[in-house]
Amino acid sequence: MSSEDEYTVGETVIVATEVRERGGQLKDPSVSIKLTAKDMDGGSLVADEAMTKDSEGKYSYPYTITAGDPTGLCNTEVIVKNSSPVKVTIDPNTFTIIARTT
Repeated sequence: MSSEDEYTVGETVIVATEVRERGGQLKDPSVSIKLTAKDMDGGSLVADEAMTKDSEGKYSYPYTITAGDPTGLCNTEVIVKNSSPVKVTIDPNTFTIIARTT
């Protein structure tokens, strides 16, 4: 996913993130990692959903665009709850929903 990626109804956005220790090593959080995605007006597309572990410290969430989703820029936020300090990166953290053309 990149900030220039555009999706339409029926397509799936894969939001991915990495969790790392301060030294840069990939690390699984000890509690949870969740995703929130909002449209450009602040409406919720995904609210506090658990992400899937792909491998050590790497997580993803597939979001399929529906006919009810508004068009425009969407922002994602990943929240890690952990018992020790970790750094979360998500690059980039936006995608665009466009109207389907025939």
